[in-house]
Amino acid sequence: MANKKALREVSAGGIVYNKHQGTLRLVLVMTIHDKEGKRFTTWRLPKGHPAKGEQLLDAARREVAEETGVLGTGGPKLGVANFLFTHPVTGAYTHKYVHYFLFRKKTGSVRMHDKEYDKAKWFTFSTALKTASFKNDKVMIKRALKVIKQRQVRANKGKSPTRLERFEADEETVRFIRRKRDAHDRAKKGT
Repeated sequence: MANKKALREVSAGGIVYNKHQGTLRLVLVMTIHDKEGKRFTTWRLPKGHPAKGEQLLDAARREVAEETGVLGTGGPKLGVANFLFTHPVTGAYTHKYVHYFLFRKKTGSVRMHDKEYDKAKWFTFSTALKTASFKNDKVMIKRALKVIKQRQVRANKGKSPTRLERFEADEETVRFIRRKRDAHDRAKKGT
């Protein structure tokens, strides 16, 4: 397998979090698999492909909103996960790069997630680390928690927020996400 030329694939995703009753939580999405008569689930961070011309941050925000039902604000980049796999549909050997961003919940509900996944659910960070099925997702969860804690320390010391920390969404962002999602859906349908 190491001698095969891999196709390059780029995706964008993220972690959307909030504080509920004093506890930090994030959303994971779940898929039910049925393989050779055995049924199992995988839990992961939401991610997907950018539409043509769509920036990675915009794609990540849209994918997180679609797949979790939760619209987030923010967007500092957490990092890039990359891995090799054989595509289950095409059989192509693929090197995938996933750019992850951190979002704070603005509005929405996991009950509004799209049909791509069987379930979206809030987890505490510690439970998410135990539940996530993939190592790369666990690495990003740890990074997100570190960034959030650094922000809390900065806020407690009365320091000014960084440029990324000042980024906040408004109603225009909600309209932007809807336009991007609709354009992405039209592009998929070829209209």
